[in-house]
Amino acid sequence: MPGITNLTNRIRYSGFYCWLLDYYARHIRHTDPNEQYNFIRKAELMLAILMKSKDPEYSQVTGSRFAIEMIQNVATTYYDIEKNAVKQGDNPT
Repeated sequence: MPGITNLTNRIRYSGFYCWLLDYYARHIRHTDPNEQYNFIRKAELMLAILMKSKDPEYSQVTGSRFAIEMIQNVATTYYDIEKNAVKQGDNPT
């Protein structure tokens, strides 16, 4: 898709998710929709943490407000992705 990287800041919809789902299909191969859903949520959270760590003012990424709260509330550089991204039962993450 020529030009999309310099015409929109929503490239993740055309690139990130395609790459992520391709990786999931090739390497994880789990057919449970909940497993795939949680895989995507963890990847989104990791991306948000990386983006907000680099530029706290950048807001064009899914989960940016949640990520900035994590960054501000954690004293180390370790973030529990599993705890904060995986939806289990009524967990409101």
